Order: sequence, then structure tokens, then C-alpha cells
Amino acid sequence: MSQNGADSNYAADDYMGFSFRAVDPADGKTCDYEIAIAGATNTHVITRKTLVGAPAQNGSADVALIERLQGERRNQLIQNQPRLIPTLDGDGKPEVTMSAVDGTGTIEARFSAGPFWGDVTTTWADTDSYSSRYVVGSVGAHHTLSDNAAIGFMAQFDHINQDDGLLGTATGNGWLAGPYAIARVPGRELYFDARALWGRSSNDITAAGQPTDSVDGNRSLLMLRASTRLDAGPCQIRPRIELARARESTGAFVDSLGVPVPSTKAAINQAALGVAISGDFAAAAGKLSLTGALDGIRTNTTSGPDAAYEDGRARLSFGLNYLTDSAGTLSANLFADGLAQDGYEARGLSIAYNLRF
Repeated sequence: MSQNGADSNYAADDYMGFSFRAVDPADGKTCDYEIAIAGATNTHVITRKTLVGAPAQNGSADVALIERLQGERRNQLIQNQPRLIPTLDGDGKPEVTMSAVDGTGTIEARFSAGPFWGDVTTTWADTDSYSSRYVVGSVGAHHTLSDNAAIGFMAQFDHINQDDGLLGTATGNGWLAGPYAIARVPGRELYFDARALWGRSSNDITAAGQPTDSVDGNRSLLMLRASTRLDAGPCQIRPRIELARARESTGAFVDSLGVPVPSTKAAINQAALGVAISGDFAAAAGKLSLTGALDGIRTNTTSGPDAAYEDGRARLSFGLNYLTDSAGTLSANLFADGLAQDGYEARGLSIAYNLRF
């Protein structure tokens, strides 16, 4: 509350009054009020009520939610792409892999039968103020050109849900579709696979304290993988490389409060170079295989805000695979991602059992 008059903020012989800001209990709106008397000879009473306009907005909360949703989805999409090389032989054995540690986890199920295959992966992450759920399902089929090459078509459908205690919530559904190719050089243990996918996304954004808004977007994914095998006594050394580019964009729109929200566009390039070492050992009732791998991953954001996993990081993993004579195969893997990088980390322990029928 402020007072104006001859003995207050300024000298005025013909005005004395009070002004203050308050919420009208009748409608809940904030107003500026003035109650005063003015005029030395022709004195009159002033009672004035002025509605306080809402502060200017620029859609920054919506943009922050959209960009965070897109960043997480791009990373999950690249990290959880299905393996195409095993589908070349189409052995038909179903696999289920599960991992969980420190509030994060992954479940993957896959199968292949002849030229047809499918893969479903779901991941989750929980912290004190943030939670994320992501699931991607892929199906495909290919035409065999020879024993060592095939071309095919694949489709992917994914869903992501994020809940940020400060920013709000965001959910997205999307699809991607396009061709892929698989090839290997016979006698040299050299493998290649490539895919080029394009699609759309539909996203619901709820900034904290605001209504839900919807916006659609375009997306694409390009990926190339190559690996080989070198024998060194009882061990096999498998150098590998992966190159990927993921892109997303949304159009400009006006949110439920009438605030213009600008368009967003972001793309990342990611390169991974690594080596895996494995060795086979005879066991009492089967065969034991041990593996270890180290990958260096570099991410470069070419448009949009930098990702949490920007620049370089390392991923270290260890695993064992126990093939029994009659009961199936038991596998276990431990990995740590985000080494030598601040702001991003992932840990996982997976156990899988393939039952032979």
C-alpha cells in the first residue's frame, strides 16, 4: 500500500489518498485500487479499480518441454534400435532381456522367423523430481538377395512419457518407416547394416499450471553399422562402428492461453567406435563365454539446444553367456554408460534365459 499527500511521497495540497493491489474475492482477479480525495476548493472523491493484465508470455515453458521430450526421445531411439544382422539367418529363437539398477531399467523382447522379425524395448528412469517411460516396437521383413545380403522394409512405433516436477508433463506418440539393408563379406566376418527411416510424431504438452496443448512434428533417423571379427588364440576381437543422425521438428502454434509458441527444430549426429573381446571356455555341462566391451561415443547437436549427452563419453560392459548341453542358454550383462562425462549416466544389469525347445 502507498500513500500520497502533502506529508508523503510528494507535496500535493489538493490530493490525498491510498493505492494498493489486491485480489477481488468475487472473481479471483488481481486489480489495482485507488481511494482518494482531490481538489482544494471543489473537493471530490476518487475510487478507481484497474484490472492487472497477465504478464507477457512467450511460450518458453512449452518450448522447454518440447525440446526436452525430443532430446530424450532421440537418444532412446538411437540406443534401442533393433539388431538387424541376426535376422539375416532368421533362426526364430525368441529372446527376452531384462535389466534394472538405480531407478532405471530396460526390457527387450525379440523374435525372428524366416524373413520376418519383431523387437519391443521398454525403458524407464526415476529420480526425485523426474520420471520417464519409453517404449519402441519394431517389425520388419526382408527379401534375401543371397546367403550374405538382404534388403527389407521396417516400421517402428514409439511412446514416451515424461513428468518433470518443475516444468510439467509431456507425452509423445510417433512412428517411423523405411528401407534397410544387411550384408556380410563371406569368409571375412565383416558385417554391415543400414537403415533410413522417416515419420511423424504427435505430442501433448502440459506446462506447470497451464492447460494441455498438442503439437505434431516430423522426424527421421539414418543409421549405419559395421563390425568385423579377428581371432587371437582363444579370444575373438570384434571392432565395430556406428554412425547415426536423428532429427525432429515441430511447427509453430498458439497455445490454450493464446500465447504464440515458436517452431522447434533439433538434430544430433552420433558416432560410436568400440571393440568387444570374447572368449569361450569349456564347462562341466556346456560352454561358457565371457565378453567385455569398451565404446567411445560422441554426440554433436547440429541444431537446437545441446543434449545432456553432448560431446564425448564412454560405455563399458561385461557379460557372460552359459550354453548348457540341453537346458538352454543363460546370459548376464553389466554396463555403465556416461563415463568421463558430466550430466549424463546410465547403468544396467541384465539377465536373460533362452529356453531351447
